[in-house]
Amino acid sequence: MKRLLFISALCLLFASCGGDKGPDGGGVPSLKVEPSSLDFAAVSAPSQSVTVTAVNVEWEVRVSDTASAWLKAEKTDGTTVTVSVTDNGTPEQRTGSFTVVPTNSEDVKAKSVTVVQTGSDVEYKFSVEPASLTFEAEGAAAQTVTITAEGGLTWEAEVEGDAASWITVTPGEGTLEVKVSDNPETAERSGNIVVTPSAESVGQKAIRVTQAGKVLPPSLSVNEEELADGFKYSASGAKYTGPNNIRVTAVNTDWNARAVDAEGNAVTWFSVKTNKENKIQSIGVDVTKNETYEERVGYVLITATVEGVPEIRVSVTQDAASEHLSTLTEDVDVSGMTHAYVGVYPNQSWHPEDKASGWNITVTTENLTTTGPMGTVYSGSGVALCLSMGSEHMPFNDDQEYWMADGIYTVVKREAETGEIPEQQMTVGSGYAGYWPGQRMSSWVMCIEEGEFVKGGPVAAGTVTVTRDGDNYTFVVELADDFDFKITGVFTVLFDDIRQMDLPTDNYN
Repeated sequence: MKRLLFISALCLLFASCGGDKGPDGGGVPSLKVEPSSLDFAAVSAPSQSVTVTAVNVEWEVRVSDTASAWLKAEKTDGTTVTVSVTDNGTPEQRTGSFTVVPTNSEDVKAKSVTVVQTGSDVEYKFSVEPASLTFEAEGAAAQTVTITAEGGLTWEAEVEGDAASWITVTPGEGTLEVKVSDNPETAERSGNIVVTPSAESVGQKAIRVTQAGKVLPPSLSVNEEELADGFKYSASGAKYTGPNNIRVTAVNTDWNARAVDAEGNAVTWFSVKTNKENKIQSIGVDVTKNETYEERVGYVLITATVEGVPEIRVSVTQDAASEHLSTLTEDVDVSGMTHAYVGVYPNQSWHPEDKASGWNITVTTENLTTTGPMGTVYSGSGVALCLSMGSEHMPFNDDQEYWMADGIYTVVKREAETGEIPEQQMTVGSGYAGYWPGQRMSSWVMCIEEGEFVKGGPVAAGTVTVTRDGDNYTFVVELADDFDFKITGVFTVLFDDIRQMDLPTDNYN
């Protein structure tokens, strides 16, 4: 019994001194790979082996993704990995790897083997033909680009940037088919196709793709919304509504314009002037004064020079002439005028001796004022009498002191064409309508309320008798408007601020 216990103790002693064992009694898990790198020739390279020493480790072989196309590594038995490569048809050396990976132990690190294969004795050749393509705007047929890639090169093609929305590429065997969608715009467009070879050192090639703009059918248009009511003019020829001109948009056609009546016959009371020199083409309209008492209507007829484009007509309407300009309903008494606004046009040195000096005089009642001698802007309420008068010949003087001659001034017929300053001495220019609607020229009587014209009449006949006493002038007014309403009265006003309205011609030099 004692002998048996001794033997058991001895066995335990040997067990405790026998060193570490693996999980299955085979030793500590470990993994060793030799050699750690392999070199292969470019072509017809024989396979090579790597020895794997594994203790208590199960393992497998994994080839890197970047080399899997040409590198093969297989576990052929428990201690060997057989490694082979495909031929390298390129002149560039290539490098890959595979890894021996433990599958049953996280404590043992994987082992990698680097594989290097030399390049072949070949040269790269890479070209695209043609390097540019041109397509029609609509219904364009596909075109083919030939791509030459030698020395083991492969390639990929991609449309660059936003052009991918209208350019489509389909790779083939040494070819690239290119298609384009229809161009909806009139402007030409272009884009690039980039062809990238498998060898970075070779460099990319670009194919330029250009597509023509859409060709629009011939057409004519104008600024229709602005011209909805056409042009409208007063009897004097002033335009009082509508745009300044007709803007014409012509697509693939030239055009002409002329003034016509409703039947298409030419008219002469207005004319058209075309402007095709600028980017925005246009038509201007000039209207003569309407001497008749009837409204007249014409048209600007715009026609294309190619067939099939509808003509365009823009109406031109002109008011009838007024038989009477006066809006008075009764006679006007101008007695008691208190303020005078006076402007004088002395005679130039070259004027003949019988040419009058010009006087523009506006007189107003007490509660009515004007901002200038022409009487164009009023404030307050009352009566204003504007007189355009020709006095005796009177040259400029250095002191700018001028006096209006005493005497009887007789109304003479005045028209817009003859100018505003009377030519004849001792005259009053009759009133007339200005070019712009509501514009009152030369001599008028006007009734003003709160600064606004409410009624009045042009001076058409009669006389004004002037008597001077120093700077005070007495006017005896015996006038009539064009409706024969009387404009009469007597008043004395002070000419204390006479404004010289011109300079001697010599002063301009």
